[in-house]
Amino acid sequence: MGWKPEVWVAIYAACVATGALLLQLRSWVVSGPRLRVAVISDGLIIGGGPEFDEDDLVIVNVTNVRTAATMITNLMIEERFPFYYFWRRLPINIHVVLNPHMKGYPRNVPHLLEPAHQWTGIIRNRPDILLKNLRDGDHYAAHVVSGAFRGKTRVQQHQMVYQALRGRMGNELHALALQTGAPED
Repeated sequence: MGWKPEVWVAIYAACVATGALLLQLRSWVVSGPRLRVAVISDGLIIGGGPEFDEDDLVIVNVTNVRTAATMITNLMIEERFPFYYFWRRLPINIHVVLNPHMKGYPRNVPHLLEPAHQWTGIIRNRPDILLKNLRDGDHYAAHVVSGAFRGKTRVQQHQMVYQALRGRMGNELHALALQTGAPED
C-alpha cells in the first residue's frame, strides 16, 4: 500500500477516538442507578406487637447495585399481557401505591436510595388490584423486625422465628423466605 503517513495518522486517530467514545459510553451506562427488585408474594410481618402483625402482603425489596443514588417516589403495579404478546407494549392496568410502608413505621416515600442500600415497600392485599398469577398459595415470605434480635446472628434470629411458628413449617407452611433484623434506632 502506498498510503502517505498522514493517512496512517488519521486512521490511528480515528481508532483512538472511537475507543475513547466507547469507554465514555460504557462509563455513562454503568454510572447510573441500577435497581435489583425482588417481589415476595403472600408476605407476613411478625414483630413489634400483635397490633403491628400483618399477613397476606406483597413485599417489594429494592436494592441499588450501582454507584449513583436514586429517588423512590412511589410504588407502581402494572398488569401486562404475557411476553409473547410482543406487539402489546402498553400495560393493561396501572395502580400506584402511594403509601407502601409497614404499620407503626413512618412513611418511606419519597426515599433517597443510596448505592448498596435496600428499600422495602409493602402492598396490602386488594383482590381487585393484585394479580392472581402473582400468588401461588404455597410459598410464603416473612420480614421479621424485632428488638430481641439485637446481638444475635442471622441463624439465631431465624431459629427464634421458627420457634415462634410452633411447628407449622412443613405442615401449614410449605416454603418460607425469611428476612430478619433488629430495628434501626
